[in-house]
Amino acid sequence: MLYNCTANTLILRTVTKKLLLVIVLLSITSTLYLALHSRTVYLVDYACFRPNSDLRITKATFLEHARLSSLLDDSIVNFIATILERSGMSDETCVPPVHHYIEPCCGLDEARSEAELVVFSVIDDLLAKTCIKRDAIGGLITNCSAFCPVPSIADMIVNKYKLRGDIRVMNLSGMACSASMIALGLASNMLQVMPRGLHVLVVSTETIGPSYYSGNKRSMVLSNILLRVGGVAKLLSTSRSKARFRLVHFTRTITAANNSAYRCVYQEED
Repeated sequence: MLYNCTANTLILRTVTKKLLLVIVLLSITSTLYLALHSRTVYLVDYACFRPNSDLRITKATFLEHARLSSLLDDSIVNFIATILERSGMSDETCVPPVHHYIEPCCGLDEARSEAELVVFSVIDDLLAKTCIKRDAIGGLITNCSAFCPVPSIADMIVNKYKLRGDIRVMNLSGMACSASMIALGLASNMLQVMPRGLHVLVVSTETIGPSYYSGNKRSMVLSNILLRVGGVAKLLSTSRSKARFRLVHFTRTITAANNSAYRCVYQEED
């Protein structure tokens, strides 16, 4: 039996070229798909600030401090009592250490200590829950509206936990309650371009010590009554392994062009 070796060789080479072409096309298609397709973002876990019992302040104590203050008029004390009654807050809420004085006075050191207490506590709890290596944190986003120290809160975290040198860092301030949602959107966008396997750490808090108001303007004293110490740390990733939640939909509408919305939370001097 005779074989045409030349014809078989040509057929083999043709098949090989076609297979290589298919492999190249599949590789290009997969690369484009991964590059253009939006990655699903997951919340691996989170940790909320749990203050010690010595930071707890009852409504009765809060009101008693207002009555003993030499800076507040009787009308403002009555206003505080009304808001406390209608707020629905329990007697288990907590305030920073400086707010436990009858005439609170918060300097830079006290404000920094409050921020560190909350931020470091929630991060420690989150790292303990997830057992994640610090080198796996490729992004860090922090938000604190009224307190914006130098170095920033984000830099405080990088220094404390010795995070990687090429970490992407964002520090948000002056955005009030919307900042936590904005940070979540930024983290989602950041994860779309980061190498797979890395995580983004989002830390949200509000340092209320420096914002304590000692005057008699009702709209300004509201923050003293309603705001309490707190914070949360969230770890996000594009890996569904060990994830607790999946980010399904995210929409943000900016209403700062509307004057009433722009001035709904407005910082100014009395």
